[in-house]
Parts: sequence; C-alpha cells; structure tokens
Amino acid sequence: MTVSNSAITIMGIATVSCLLIPIAAVIVFKCRTHGRLLPVFYGMLGFFIFALWLEPICHQFFLNPNNAVGQTILSHPLLYALYGGLAAGIFEETGRLAIFKYAMKSYPERKYAIACGIGHGGIEMLLLGALNLGATLLIALSLNMVGMEGYLEQAGAAGIDVATLETTLTSIASTPASLYALSFVERIAAFILQLSLSVFVFKAVREKKWLYYLLAIVLHMMIDVVAGLYQAGIMPLLLCEIIVAAYSIAVAVFAFREYKKMTGGVYAPAVSK
Repeated sequence: MTVSNSAITIMGIATVSCLLIPIAAVIVFKCRTHGRLLPVFYGMLGFFIFALWLEPICHQFFLNPNNAVGQTILSHPLLYALYGGLAAGIFEETGRLAIFKYAMKSYPERKYAIACGIGHGGIEMLLLGALNLGATLLIALSLNMVGMEGYLEQAGAAGIDVATLETTLTSIASTPASLYALSFVERIAAFILQLSLSVFVFKAVREKKWLYYLLAIVLHMMIDVVAGLYQAGIMPLLLCEIIVAAYSIAVAVFAFREYKKMTGGVYAPAVSK
C-alpha cells in the first residue's frame, strides 16, 4: 500500500503554501502600511497563551471521561460540537481582547487589528497546516520508499506500537488527494476568519462597543461547531468545507465594512450629542 503521487503533490503544495502565506501576509502588511511588526508577535502570543495553554486546561475537566460532565459531553455529538465551538470562541477571542486592551494600548491605528490577526491566524496556519501536513508528507514519502512492511518493521525495531502505526499508515494511504486539498482550503478559510475576528475585537476595545467582542465569540463558535459536527460524523467533509469557505468569505466582507468605518486609520471616539 502506497500514497498516490497526486496526494503527495497536493500535500507538498499545501505544506509550502501554509508556510509562505503568513510570511507573505507580513511582508504585504509592512510594505503597504509601513506599520510596526510587534503586534504580529502579540497576535502569536495571544494564540499560544489562550488557545494552546489555557483552553486545553479547560478541556481537562469538560472532556474528562472520568467525570459526569465529560461523559455527558463526549457521549452527545451535538453537545460535543457546541462545547468545542464555545470554548474556542471564548478563549481565542478573550485572548485577542486582552492583547488589544493591555499589550497594544499604544497601537490605536486600525491597521494593527490586521497585524494582530496575521500573527494569530499565521501561527495557527503554521502549526495546524504546515506542521501537520508536512509531517504527513514525510510519512507518506517514507512509506512509498520502503513499503508498508518495511516501515512497520523499522518501527517495531524502534519500539513503536506497530498496530496503531499500521492504522495510521493505512489511513494516510487511503485518503484521496481531494481530501488533502480540502484540508488546505480549510486552512486558508481559517486564516481569513482570524483576520476578520481581529477586526471585530479591535473595534470592541477601541470603540468600547463590547457587542463586537460577543459577536466575535459567536462567529468563532459557529464555524467551530460546523467542524465539530464533521468530527462527530454528523456532517460530510465536503459539505463542511463548503460551509467553512462560504462562511469565512461572508464574515470577511462584513469585517471589511466595519474596518472601513474606522476612517483615517486611527480611531477617534465620536463625541456624544
């Protein structure tokens, strides 16, 4: 059993693209706005702290199969999808809120909402896109070179669980190229969505319109619920990816309109009449 050349090609293109897109976004931001790049790193920091550190701590309780709450959530696919979406929305958007309110107080210009979004969405694309697809690509190339038996033999000699590995290798080899392409589309859609959500939270902090913060949580939750329904086997992958792509474009159009309302590039509070 081997991985098709088309699947390997798509994985290679997707891996390189997931690496280059965030870098290109930073370059374009710098060239077009001449803004500072520190907010990009603030966005990355917010993702690391709130999505990769604090959110998993929450999951240790709510997704723990050894307590009643975890058992209930894990045994109901819809509830699992709702919990996953809500947790992602609350933690990631609260992280953005904290970054804008405390770390980026000296960056009032609207362009820095985009910079923070590039950092947040970019590091997500690198970790969940380039890193995951790159690792899968390396496994696929090795599998094609030595074959299934040779790969499992080498793994067994290294003390790796051969039964589990064989299941993983079979899954990689049997996955059609189109699914790897859809995975890449999902990463692009997620990156666009992260830019959009940054605009909403930036607007919430700078204009003290906190409904935009709640809106960001809801919008984030809804798209993660869709992904959760796929993971739970309720929704087919193709439908899931179509919804994700269309949803991200719609949210981006709305975010762009809100971005344009912050005229002059620097937000100045309106005087109440």
